[in-house]
Amino acid sequence: MLTPPEVYQTAVNAAVARHRAPLPRLFIMGLASGLYVGLGFSTCALVGGTLSPEFRKAQPGAFAALYSVIGLILIVFCGGDLFTGDCLYTFAAAAEGRISVLAGLRILVTSYFSNLVGCLLMVGLFDGARIWPGRDNYLTHLAVTKCSLGWGTVVVRGILGNMLVCLAVWLANSSRDATGKIVGIYLPIMSFTAIGLEHCIANMYIVPMAMIQGADVTVGRWIYRNLIPATIGNWIGGAIMVGALSAGIHGTPGAKAFAAWERGAERVQHGAAACLPGRRQSVGHVQ
Repeated sequence: MLTPPEVYQTAVNAAVARHRAPLPRLFIMGLASGLYVGLGFSTCALVGGTLSPEFRKAQPGAFAALYSVIGLILIVFCGGDLFTGDCLYTFAAAAEGRISVLAGLRILVTSYFSNLVGCLLMVGLFDGARIWPGRDNYLTHLAVTKCSLGWGTVVVRGILGNMLVCLAVWLANSSRDATGKIVGIYLPIMSFTAIGLEHCIANMYIVPMAMIQGADVTVGRWIYRNLIPATIGNWIGGAIMVGALSAGIHGTPGAKAFAAWERGAERVQHGAAACLPGRRQSVGHVQ
């Protein structure tokens, strides 16, 4: 496996590669990721959602741990571009001076809206396949619950959620074999779903799909009560809670800050030594 500093450089290089990629390729990568997220969630939720409502109510953590890992595995192995991972990548690359803030914003905006297109395309495909009708009300209940939380609650859940998603990406990047990547993805994502956190891209599939199935949620309510705060929280979780911490531990910003701290400590020590009584007498004797 790669060392943590090597994984950090992998994140920086990923953002640089996205910056250099033509916009159409970047958009297609993001669209593919939206498709994978929708496909992965549907596969797992249709399996887990068929469990009895009594079990889901009695063991919500155990139930949630059963699903929502396939999408990220597909993205990592097939070379997609996911907004939530880009929050980490772009911050790290900007902190290292490898891309500009404007370039990072271009990557984030492109991945965000291409992920949305991919998720909505998967919604249309599953609606045309008539897969969800008759699979009880799990999907509609989930969407209504997500859109009934307070704004601050969704932001904080988004922060925690993307911390775990970006750490899953970090572990996947650290491994050099397929098994290690899958295990590295599964453990944080299992924790994410068992806790019940927010992921703005997954919600781009979950809520519209539920709306088609009759969930009592309007587009405006979804965007304001869930999508916007989840997006804000996801950016903070990926960029600040993982990206900034990693830059401080493994990157140039941390190295510069530590060097400045050492220089300051040395100046303080020299100043303190100059003020010692013995030092003042010695100086006076020389004069």
